[in-house]
Amino acid sequence: MKAFFSSLTGLLCCTFAVAQTAVTLDIGDDFQAAIDANPGNTTFTIAAGLHRLVQVRPREGNTFAGEDGAVLNGSRVLTGWTEEGGLWSHGGQTQEGETIGVSDYSCVEGELCRHPEDIYIDGEFLKQVGSVSDVVPGTFYFDYDN
Repeated sequence: MKAFFSSLTGLLCCTFAVAQTAVTLDIGDDFQAAIDANPGNTTFTIAAGLHRLVQVRPREGNTFAGEDGAVLNGSRVLTGWTEEGGLWSHGGQTQEGETIGVSDYSCVEGELCRHPEDIYIDGEFLKQVGSVSDVVPGTFYFDYDN
C-alpha cells in the first residue's frame, strides 16, 4: 500500500484559526477590568459616546475599535468652582503631569504650553499664564506651588 501526499493538502493541513473573543465596552465600564478578565487576542468594541479618563494596558493581540461616535477623552469635568475677587478658582488640584521638551512640541522656550494641564470652558481652550495677576479672559493660572 502506498500513501500519497500533495503539496496543496499539506498547506491545508497546517492552517489554524485563532479563536477571538469579542467584548463591547460601554460608557462607564472599567476598560482595564474588562481587559484583565479576557484573554489576549480579544477584540474590544468601544460603544458610541464620550468615555472619560480611560487608560489601558492591553494584552498581546488585543484589538480596539470604536463605533461611530465613540470618543476617548482624557479630561475630567470639574464642578464646584468658587468666585473670588472677579476670578474663579477650583482647589484640590494636585496633579502635575510630565512636562515635555520644546523640541517635542510646537512650543517656544519658556512657555507654559510644556505643561499638560489644560482648561476648556464650553469647549473653548484657555491659554495658561504664569501668575494669577496675568489672568484675563481666555486664560488660566495653575498654582503648582500651592
